[in-house]
Amino acid sequence: MTRTTPPRPLDVEALFPALAPLVRNATRLHPRRGTPTVEHSSIGGPVLWPAGEPWPVCPEASHRIISGREVTGPVPLVPVLQLFARDVPTLPHPTGMDLLQLLWCPVEEFHALDRPLLLWRDSTALDPLLELPPAPHPDADNNLVPRPCVFDPEPVTDYPYADAPEGLRERLLAHDEPFVEEEEEGWSMWDLLIVPGCKVGGFPSWTQEPDWPICARCGGGTEHLLTLTGWEGDRNWIPREEWAVNGYTGGIEPAADQGPQAQANRAPLDVSFGDNGGLYLFACTACPEMPLDFRSDCH
Repeated sequence: MTRTTPPRPLDVEALFPALAPLVRNATRLHPRRGTPTVEHSSIGGPVLWPAGEPWPVCPEASHRIISGREVTGPVPLVPVLQLFARDVPTLPHPTGMDLLQLLWCPVEEFHALDRPLLLWRDSTALDPLLELPPAPHPDADNNLVPRPCVFDPEPVTDYPYADAPEGLRERLLAHDEPFVEEEEEGWSMWDLLIVPGCKVGGFPSWTQEPDWPICARCGGGTEHLLTLTGWEGDRNWIPREEWAVNGYTGGIEPAADQGPQAQANRAPLDVSFGDNGGLYLFACTACPEMPLDFRSDCH
């Protein structure tokens, strides 16, 4: 199913001309629940894994679940993301590597969001493949095991908000102050600038202050590679093809709750990332190996 993001209901560049030179291309992944195979780009689906490579386990020796009970035994990581460059041609990737994989600990949220495993791979050089990965640990937290989702990538344009230059950011915040205080109905710049949900490129959808990593190899800056969040957005960010099932008619009002399918469309991963925060991947494109880094935050 093709998913189309409607145009922004306001001309944000006319309101804030300083945004025009800051615009970036991005790709909304539009994850939706499905049955991906190892040959698909996916969130929460099976991943290509070499049979001769040990399945990774959480490097932390001890784990404590919410009840305070200690978890026993090694904790196998669970697949979170598999992304083939063929499905998002704008994805920067090292020469000879066409596959990005992310796995994390499914037991403890701190370990998941602060110790993810990030890998570049050559998908053509992984045979023979592991036939059956280990099952999630019995104490796995359902909130840390994403629902299997497939993608419907869509090119979009993205603008900075938290990453806007200081003077522009102050003007954006001043514009949005009445909305923060719930004194005004309409469209805040927070509503319109940053593309929400899971995306490649563009700007990180920070819920806290920006924290761009520095490349540990060359000491240079990094580029935002990908954002993973649990919420795909409301109102004008709902794809046109899903307006009816989400109970949205194109106005300033929030979408109505139309039942389980609407909720699955807007929160397909069933993961909260701390508390409606996100996990942000970065890469140093100046280094040939394009080393990966990450940040996470919570609302």
